[in-house]
Amino acid sequence: MLSLKTLIPLTFSCLILSYGYAQETKTVSLKHKNDYFTITEKFNVLKANPEIKQGPYTASISPYSEKGQFEQGVKTGIWESFKNGKLVQKYDFSSQAFLQDDAFKMIASVIQLDEQGNSVKELGPRGVYFGGDAKIGSVLVGSVRYPAEAQQNNVQGWVIIEGKIDKQGKMTELKSISTNGYGLEEEGLRVFKLLPADWVPVLVEGKPVVAKVQLKMAFRLSHLPPLKN
Repeated sequence: MLSLKTLIPLTFSCLILSYGYAQETKTVSLKHKNDYFTITEKFNVLKANPEIKQGPYTASISPYSEKGQFEQGVKTGIWESFKNGKLVQKYDFSSQAFLQDDAFKMIASVIQLDEQGNSVKELGPRGVYFGGDAKIGSVLVGSVRYPAEAQQNNVQGWVIIEGKIDKQGKMTELKSISTNGYGLEEEGLRVFKLLPADWVPVLVEGKPVVAKVQLKMAFRLSHLPPLKN
């Protein structure tokens, strides 16, 4: 018969072996293609549960790429974004803070909202999307289809898309608020909805808030004068 002194080390050893197996990973490489762009991913998943990402992660939508770390399926620590191999952004998912961020030219405004959805304060253009303009641009460039009606009528302009980011960083209520017409607003809204859901919480004094965000994209015809900002 096994004594209590013998059973305790055996039980502890079994727990270690069980935990070790639960943390074992395997590498997965994926390529997602649609009619507009291709996303390439490489990451590890738990052998015990292949739905959970664990460890290093890389992805690219040419010319954009990113790398970071997952812990039990959650993005953690510092993630980096690159355009043509040049570092353009660092974001710390643990503290929800940008450590480096190139200018967000596609962000028109960010406005803090109260719990009733009323405007509290204009926060100015700031980072609200992991990957920034580099990632947004990589998706939009290959996805936009200039509306035929707008081309035929020589219509160009800035399309403004508005949405709300909650305290968890989820974007909702996307809609177009500009009035160019001729299909520009519909096309702008369509391509913005193609973006991966990598919005991040807006922080005020270190705390996440609900915010209204306005994004802009240019529809321009080469034979017409440049658009004014």
